[in-house]
Amino acid sequence: MQVFTETLLQEAVGRVRVVTQLLSGSLLGDSDTDLLALTTEVGELARAVDTLGARIAGEVAVRSEREAIDPLAKRMGEKTAALLVAREADVPVGRAAVWCRVGEAVTARRALTGEPLPVAHEAVDAALVNGSIDIDTARVILDTLDEVAPLTTIEKLAGLERQLIEHAAVYTRQE
Repeated sequence: MQVFTETLLQEAVGRVRVVTQLLSGSLLGDSDTDLLALTTEVGELARAVDTLGARIAGEVAVRSEREAIDPLAKRMGEKTAALLVAREADVPVGRAAVWCRVGEAVTARRALTGEPLPVAHEAVDAALVNGSIDIDTARVILDTLDEVAPLTTIEKLAGLERQLIEHAAVYTRQE
């Protein structure tokens, strides 16, 4: 996960540098095509930053669980992982809570014996990484899956996860 996170971070930092350079100038001379290309780039950057935020916040949440010997959030003077992430990232608590919620679902897990387990929602994880869904869509998908999980099998739940992602990738937020 560390190599992936570092790669995602390097990509985000590279895009931030481009955006920062653009902010120092005026967009008045840009053509409509260039302006829309910049808009697309900013959207991709926002999705990459949210995905990275979720990865990091998910790990903060795991280390802050009540069952932990020394919960990170408590040690840092906060009641929850979301409050700690909000403070450290200087983002609204609501955004930090979404990062934590999604991040926990796409963070590698460990068995009680310490053995690594696969990510709970691999399809959501992959869709976030490739940019086909955004963090808010991921949260809605995860909340939906949690609601129906007691009523179905693991196999059907995995199929539903893939279907929800496929449908989310087809429709825009306005649709």
